[in-house]
Amino acid sequence: YLAQPPLYRIQVKEKKKKTEGTMLLESVWKEKEINKGIKEKEYKRRLVILCETGKGIKEEGKIKYIRLETKEKEISRKYEEYVLLVFESIKKIIESKPEKDVLIQVVLGNSQEERVYRGILGLLKTAKLENPKIRGQVIIVNKNQDIGEMLEENAKQPEDEEIRYKNKKREVARIEEVEKSKEGAIEIPWKDDAVYLITGGLGGLGIIFAGEIGRKIKCGKIILTGRSKITDEKTAKIKELERSGAEVEYQRIDVSEKKEVELLIENIKKKYGKLNGVIHSAGITKDNFIIKKSKEEFESVIEPKVSGLENIDECTSEIDLDFMILFSSLSGVTG
Repeated sequence: YLAQPPLYRIQVKEKKKKTEGTMLLESVWKEKEINKGIKEKEYKRRLVILCETGKGIKEEGKIKYIRLETKEKEISRKYEEYVLLVFESIKKIIESKPEKDVLIQVVLGNSQEERVYRGILGLLKTAKLENPKIRGQVIIVNKNQDIGEMLEENAKQPEDEEIRYKNKKREVARIEEVEKSKEGAIEIPWKDDAVYLITGGLGGLGIIFAGEIGRKIKCGKIILTGRSKITDEKTAKIKELERSGAEVEYQRIDVSEKKEVELLIENIKKKYGKLNGVIHSAGITKDNFIIKKSKEEFESVIEPKVSGLENIDECTSEIDLDFMILFSSLSGVTG
């Protein structure tokens, strides 16, 4: 899991000059106090989702509370279970066609594991795009804080969507452009005679990166994975990639199944003696509005991204990788 705020790279086209460039964005925390002059806002409904926290909170009748707790031990399974519950709660609210504002506040603890659940914010932002009456906040609190007080003061400023409390100060997350001097020189991570694993390797992103690696290195080995059987079309793509000079092979596995990932990594180490980098591009696209998306569709989309990542991370934990590259879309940040 990322210890530092992720960077978001965007291709920018200037219409007048007809030039292309790259913009790097990052998530940063900025101190922001509550505006004492703001009046209390009225909401048709308020939903508070307590994610493994808030055990001593006094529940008020005007607010509906949902507690996210599970016996699951694996962080990926916990994340999937919690996000699904939030998804189903949001879907019910959208189906009710609220005519006045509804506030959903998700409360997280401040441990490294609990901060993983910040990804829920992308779902809240998407709900707002589908119905502007829905406002969402993710609030990260410390132990022994008065959660009830935090909920009430943040309800006055729903425009602040991601908040945390650190050293008794209130901070709000913002997306800012990375300064060029901070970006530094870009080094190409691929190297000659290296072995690279690309999950979802015959999908759009996988093909792009496999081709890039094949053109830039000598005597390289690229292992592509996917869930589907090899076909004439896939074989043709592999042969096209091999024309660049790299040795390419395809392995059929489901990255959401840990045993399959374990076997794959062991076979790579036995055959090549090493693994230098992983590009995790496996994923399923099933774009749809929340109100139209089924539970099964939702689960099928997040499983390879969430469980797949944890499985790959754990199965390569004893390998000194040069890199592990992950992908998301901006909708996970902006909705």
